Amino acid sequence: MFICITALPQETNTYSADLTNVEGIKKNVLFHSPSLEDNLLNDSPDRVLSIYLPSGYDENTDLRYPVVYMLHGFTQDQNIWYGNGSVMPLDVKSILDSLINRNAIAPMIIVSGNARNAYYGSFYTNSYVTGNWEDFIVNDLVAYIDSNYRTLAVCESRGIGGHSMGGYGTIKLAMKHPDIFGAAYSLSGACLVFEDVILGTMKEWLIQAAGSSSLIGLPWQALTMVAQAAAYSPDSTALPFYGQFPVTAEGVVIDSIWQKWLLNDPYTMIPIYRDSLLKLKALQLDCGTSDYLLYDANVHFSQTLTDQGIEHHFEPYDGDHTNGIEVRIETKLLPFFSENLVHPFTGVQASSFDAASEFRIYPNPTNELLTIETESPGNCSIEITSMNGQIIYKGEMKGTTNQIDMTQFKKGIYFVTVRSKEFVRTEKVIKL
Repeated sequence: MFICITALPQETNTYSADLTNVEGIKKNVLFHSPSLEDNLLNDSPDRVLSIYLPSGYDENTDLRYPVVYMLHGFTQDQNIWYGNGSVMPLDVKSILDSLINRNAIAPMIIVSGNARNAYYGSFYTNSYVTGNWEDFIVNDLVAYIDSNYRTLAVCESRGIGGHSMGGYGTIKLAMKHPDIFGAAYSLSGACLVFEDVILGTMKEWLIQAAGSSSLIGLPWQALTMVAQAAAYSPDSTALPFYGQFPVTAEGVVIDSIWQKWLLNDPYTMIPIYRDSLLKLKALQLDCGTSDYLLYDANVHFSQTLTDQGIEHHFEPYDGDHTNGIEVRIETKLLPFFSENLVHPFTGVQASSFDAASEFRIYPNPTNELLTIETESPGNCSIEITSMNGQIIYKGEMKGTTNQIDMTQFKKGIYFVTVRSKEFVRTEKVIKL
């Protein structure tokens, strides 16, 4: 049994955790995703993950860490963050090592999975043609990381970020799953307003894709349209790409298909998922002012968030779609997650608490009643989540002792979180 003690982030960028001044560990892991099985493109459900573990991870075995899931862009894979400089010369490991060892950000785990498919990009969308790529991230990947690494397995300690197609996926998954991710940062998000981009700045390539019979010779812009057709309007009879396009080869819009695409349009989704967006602890977007395909759509998307009363921050900067991304990650994205994810590195150390007297959950393992005791009654909530992050129980503390009937849950591992304005405490509980 373990008790993980965390504190809400304070307004500071200095952390006093006792960390050794050594490099973090970057490792590649082969991971099987059930959500990607039996896709019509025959892409393997076995995906490579790149995982960054911060300096001190192996030494500080009593600490658990927040996790940031980084989504890569179109034509790329998880290696883009670690030295694959074909598009952007990134070295996120060196950035993380430097920031963490200088106590400029809190230590965190960074995870990126390979979401490149036969059409060069999944757009992090569920499709019977390409596979269930949303579930790949939200269900399979999160559950795997929480099961195999010392994470803080609550939404307040999970972030999601990404660039381009990954920025699109960041916004889409964050707005749909605030119970999984507490903070989101989109770098140059692609296609945040379909009307502005797909039927606007990129319509000529949509028409080209709709009139094509082969991927060969298509520019990358048209390839994105093929990938989106298979993701948003999959059709196994629509040869050769197994996807329907919302325009004809002559450029006439087909409304019935366009409506299917709009179900995946972040701009259209804002009013539908407004309550979910309001649950996010923090949301930030940026885009280069010279990113001629996407900048206006990012501005439009931000303005609509404002109109809907959704707190966020949008920051334009002097750059195009790819230059300056490394600097943005170092100076904006990583500090953003450090400040907005709950972690035990805000100067409040686990040793400052008498965990045994202040907070107890027993028996563990259990097969009947689970007892929760605290010395801080009142204004405390109780939340139980499954391994994939699904909230299965919510309640309030009544007095100093509370009991929960665990017979209603299947056997397995669960995370019990007690929250107040002063603290967040999480414990892993095994149901027999």
